[in-house]
Amino acid sequence: MRRRNSKNGQRFGAAAVELALVIPILLFVVMAAVETCDLVFLRQSLKISAYEGARISIVPGATTYDIEYQVAEIAAARNLDNPTVTITPSNFEDLSSGEFVTVEVTVDTKNRTYFSNLITETKRSASVSMMKEN
Repeated sequence: MRRRNSKNGQRFGAAAVELALVIPILLFVVMAAVETCDLVFLRQSLKISAYEGARISIVPGATTYDIEYQVAEIAAARNLDNPTVTITPSNFEDLSSGEFVTVEVTVDTKNRTYFSNLITETKRSASVSMMKEN
């Protein structure tokens, strides 16, 4: 029969305690990194969809439908649910060249993120302003 070395048994216990202390911290860091990446992707997706909507809005002859369609296409490609588009001023079709049009895109992130909704709002938005062309 083999005799067990008491030092190895104590070291195994210390390793188990260290693992029990480190695993929650490691999981928190990993989940925080995933959450941060998701929020950065969400923010960039909103900015890109607002940019594309603003790009459409400055073209002569563009309509509200054209802008909303473009934003919806970008939002669908990036898994943004039900984007709300706000165009300022609302009569952007009648603006003369050189005046600015602002397109704001808002989405509800209630079902998207994990932890950030606990400490921040559940609606996120981005806006882009561009100068109207001839």
